[in-house]
This record gives sequence, C-alpha cells and structure tokens, in this order.
Amino acid sequence: MDLDTNASRSLRTFEGSQLVSVQRPDYDKLPCKLLPKYQGPYRIISGPEPNTATYWVQRVGTRRKARAVHVNRLKLYSGKLPEASLSAEEAPHADSTFKHFDVESILEARTTTSGKEYLVHWSPCEENDYAADNTTWVRERELSCPDKIAEFISRSFNISSVLRQQSSMEKTRILPVCMNLLQGDPSTIVQRICGAHGLDPKQVLLVWGSTPCETMTPLDSSLTSRGFNCRDHHDSERPPRSHYENDDRAQKAMLHDQFLPRLQLMLAADRLRGLTYNFMFENPVGSLRRRPYMQLSAWPRIVQVVRRTVHLCAFGHPFRKFTDLWTGLLNWQPTGTTGDGLCHQSCQQGSWSQGKYTHHHRIGSKNEFKAKGPGATALRNAMPHQLLQEVLDAAVAEASPTQRIVIDLCAGYGSLKDVVLQTSGLIYVPVDINITRLASLTSP
Repeated sequence: MDLDTNASRSLRTFEGSQLVSVQRPDYDKLPCKLLPKYQGPYRIISGPEPNTATYWVQRVGTRRKARAVHVNRLKLYSGKLPEASLSAEEAPHADSTFKHFDVESILEARTTTSGKEYLVHWSPCEENDYAADNTTWVRERELSCPDKIAEFISRSFNISSVLRQQSSMEKTRILPVCMNLLQGDPSTIVQRICGAHGLDPKQVLLVWGSTPCETMTPLDSSLTSRGFNCRDHHDSERPPRSHYENDDRAQKAMLHDQFLPRLQLMLAADRLRGLTYNFMFENPVGSLRRRPYMQLSAWPRIVQVVRRTVHLCAFGHPFRKFTDLWTGLLNWQPTGTTGDGLCHQSCQQGSWSQGKYTHHHRIGSKNEFKAKGPGATALRNAMPHQLLQEVLDAAVAEASPTQRIVIDLCAGYGSLKDVVLQTSGLIYVPVDINITRLASLTSP
C-alpha cells in the first residue's frame, strides 16, 4: 500500500460500553480457520490507550478479566446478545482488581494443531463454586505458571534416567539443573546450581546467560501500531507499556526485567564471597541496553563490567544479528572473521549485487531470506561457535587450572555445549526451566 495513502487513513473509534466483536488472532490457521473469524460479543471498557489504538474489552456474560485489543481486530457487534449479558455498570473497569483462577497442578500434556496444551487442575475458589474437580485443557502460551509446568514435567520425566544412559565420561561433563531463576534468593543462584550436583562454586570458570529477549528485541517496536508490543517505545528507557495487572504483554515485560537485576545481585554476592568466575550476558541490541539497571554506572560497584557489541554474522552465523555482551572479561576484544566482530559487509554471510551487499538470511524479512524447516528456530536463537570459543578461551586464559565448570543460564538449545565439551577437562552445567530441553542436551 502507498505510504502516503496509508498515513492519511483514520482509525476507527469506539465508545465506552459499545458491543464489539474481536477477530481471532489465528483465525486463518487450523483448527481455528474452521471457526468464525470473529467472536463476541465483547464490551468496550476503556480506550484507546495513549499513543496507541488499543482498547480494553471484556467478554459479555462472563467475569473474565478485560484484555487489550488493537482497533484493527475490532468491529461493531451485530449478532444476538446472550441471555446472561452484563450491563456496562456491572462490567469492571480495566484498572479494577479481577478475580482469576489459580493453578493447583498440571495433570496431563498433549500436542494439538494449535500447539502444546496442558490439563490444568484449578484451585477451588468462589469463582468455580469451590469445585475440587475443575479441570480444563489450556494452551501453554496462555498459562503463567512455569513452576507448575516444571513440576509436572519433573514428575513425568525423570532426568536422572537420561543421565544413566550416558557414557561414564559424559555423566561427569554434562550436569543439567532445572531451575527457575526468578525464584529463591538471587545471591545464592550459583551455590544452588553447584549444590544440585555436589560441585564446588570455587571451581566455576564462566557463567553465561542468554536471558529472555522477546520483549527486548527491536521487533517489539514494529508491533506497536498493532497493539502487540510489550514495551513503551516512546520512552527512551523502554519500560513496560503499562502497569495494568491484566495487561499480559506488559506483565511479560515486567517479568523479563527481573532477570538481569537478580543476576547482578548474584555477581555482587559471589564477589564478596571471593569467587572469581567470569561472566557474559547476551541480548540483541534493543531495549535491554536502554533499561536503567543495565547502564554500566548502575551495576554493583564490586562487579567490574564492560559492554561489547558484535554482529553475529562476523562469527559465521547466517544472520546479521546485532548483539550486546555484558562481561567481566575486561581485556577481551571480539575478533571474528573481520577482526573486530563487526560485519563491515565482509562477513562472508552475504554477497554483492548491483553495488549492494545482501545477507543470504535475514530475521523478520521476506520469506525467501528466512531459514525454514526443522531446526530453523534453534538456528535463529543459536550463538555462533566461533564467538563462544573466543569467550571460553579468554575465560580460561584468566582463570586458575582448578576452575573448570561452565554454567549456561537459560540454556535453551545449548549453543555452548559443544564448545565446552571440546575443551578438555571442562564440565558443562546447563540451567533451564524447561526440563525437556535439558533432557535433549544430555543426549550423546
């Protein structure tokens, strides 16, 4: 569409208490493509939000909490009202405190065409008439109880059985730990990780952290016009887009803002204990570097830290990902294939055409440039082997011979695993809340 024409368009507006229908977010995919495109009725509670075209709506006839929906997914409701519809006066405001169901436990899991689902046993409460057998299937992405999910997976899959299948050599070199980094005392994270396998924290060589980046990525800014953003990109510090308890996207941003401050407390406490391990925390160049707690002057004084910025394509990665690295390796300078870890249009992951250098693969671009097929997601999230090898070599050069434990926080797909195992004598300790992924990392 012509940009000038698009700029002159005016968004639809709705008034409070109007009834609207909401477009299903995945209406064009199975199994939702067999269902109506719109669902409702919903009642407009408030909106639009400042600097956005987002309205708060609540399903009529229920006590479900209100949710934020972009105007492009709304239209006036024209169907028949349900018999037990709520009036505008009965509908709570978006700022109100909403009752919600608490998860008692996870009972089963299944995979459907819409993704992973869990059979949830809800805690008895007034909203469900204190029913002790109230269970429903819920999509994984709609749940916010990672501890309950981890507990269920731990019950159904004993990770020690996987370790017993490994060779005796690999048993001592891959020691996974299932842990929620947002729970417990942050000052004892390393102690608890080492304690899970009887390791000595003094032997830790490097703590690597790939903390969640979904709300930090530059792509979050592009979602603002559709109301799918998690952060306020009109604010230079990139805070969560709101403070509403029922704004799921803002709540996710708040959750992600807890990781690095907790890791900073971990480092400060361990420095006071006399632990000398090095660290490196990575995240795409985006919102994280703008958060106040990530400014170098805001770090605990006892922790020495620098920030390096690299382009992953300069280390053999197929994507030109701009990545920030916060590290205690003060003397380390990234090298890569270009000499300084930056692309300079000479990274060998693209080619020249008509005087322009184009990378063969790009994130968030046209289909012909995207990685596809099995392993594509892991490839997009992976860290290049050459960069990890440089970091590990620098850490080993500064450490004592007794330091041989490498802790990989938020290990995910385990990019660090092969690099560590290729270095004689080192022990790889992946830490993640997803025990299924940890199990895959222990496979030969």
